[in-house]
Amino acid sequence: MRALVPYLIACALAAAAPLVVTPEPPADAPVFPGWPTTWEGRPLRPLELPARERVVLDRLPGRVACFTDGERQLVLRWLTAPSADLHPARRCFRGRGYEVSPRDARLDGDGRLWGRFDAAREGERLEVLECVVDAEGRSWPDVSAWYWSQLLSPEPGPWWVVTRAEPAPPEGALASG
Repeated sequence: MRALVPYLIACALAAAAPLVVTPEPPADAPVFPGWPTTWEGRPLRPLELPARERVVLDRLPGRVACFTDGERQLVLRWLTAPSADLHPARRCFRGRGYEVSPRDARLDGDGRLWGRFDAAREGERLEVLECVVDAEGRSWPDVSAWYWSQLLSPEPGPWWVVTRAEPAPPEGALASG
């Protein structure tokens, strides 16, 4: 039993090391380019993220911020690595009490496919779009598609994850762009 004690101490120290040692980012780690000041030609104003969301989002490898252009809200995430902690926007909306209804994906003018759904709660109806884009311009319509593609065929980051929420068009109306 005495011979086992040094081994157990070494195992305990090895298990605790990640809690004590904070590794430096690699020298070739992507450099954060800063937040955009406009979105689709409209100036962006920063919004404060709610504390309960900040706790979850701070676990992601990268940065996150929330903005408005006066009509829409955008949550922008700049990620340096794939993470299972990043989940689809529809899951976050459901967690906040919204009823979520899927909609057809939307192709934008830059050839990016956006996942899309309606979120309704207490008379409020939002149209929510989500897209992940890499530095090469490749895009994924939701974080699940992006995450699995990175697990199966990893590509170097960083990636921008954009979630856009705006008032939904009236029932039966054609939505623009």
